[in-house]
Amino acid sequence: MNKKFSLLLILVSTASSLIVVKPAYSSTPTPSVPEFAIEFDNESRTIMLKIKNQPFVSYYDNDTHTTLHFYYNVRFKKSGDWTEIYRPSAGYLSQNSLSEYTEQSYSTTIHMDGKIISIPSGEVDFQVEAMIGSVHRKVTGSMAPWVFGGETSGWSDTQTVTIEKSAPTTPDEPTTPDEESNQMEQLAVILGMVATAIAVAALGTGLLIYFKIRKQ
Repeated sequence: MNKKFSLLLILVSTASSLIVVKPAYSSTPTPSVPEFAIEFDNESRTIMLKIKNQPFVSYYDNDTHTTLHFYYNVRFKKSGDWTEIYRPSAGYLSQNSLSEYTEQSYSTTIHMDGKIISIPSGEVDFQVEAMIGSVHRKVTGSMAPWVFGGETSGWSDTQTVTIEKSAPTTPDEPTTPDEESNQMEQLAVILGMVATAIAVAALGTGLLIYFKIRKQ
């Protein structure tokens, strides 16, 4: 009897260990890895991103008691670690539900959440990740940071874009002593001609007045 009871306890314990508690976002659909194109316009110094949208309509989820949205995250690297352009506290790039594509442009200097993100020149790698879920605060002890909760696609394949260096500003050429001397001489000649013209005009006016007075 004791052996049978012990065996029953083992079976119950084993079965309990196989039970998996469903996470809060288990009902959220998982997005597909996004397809995107990226290019750099040197004239405007702008990085242009174009992502192919996925079918999705935002809805209120009863399990999480939040409205689920479709977002994108973007990251880049030239060497070393990846740098994400977006973060929960600053929001993510929302999918444009009114178009077939979500398009976004960036300068090489991005102001995000009080920080400056600089995208270097040269060959830079980019990846995009699709996200379905919500951004909300999560209480952790005395802190309540913004977090993302939901499902992600994982990062896309890497695409590389060449970001050209900005053209240096050409300074005004300095004036040499000889050029400065010539300019001063030209200015003196012009001033002399102007003074002579004024003197001649004044003399002519004076003579005219003189002859008028004599005729009287």
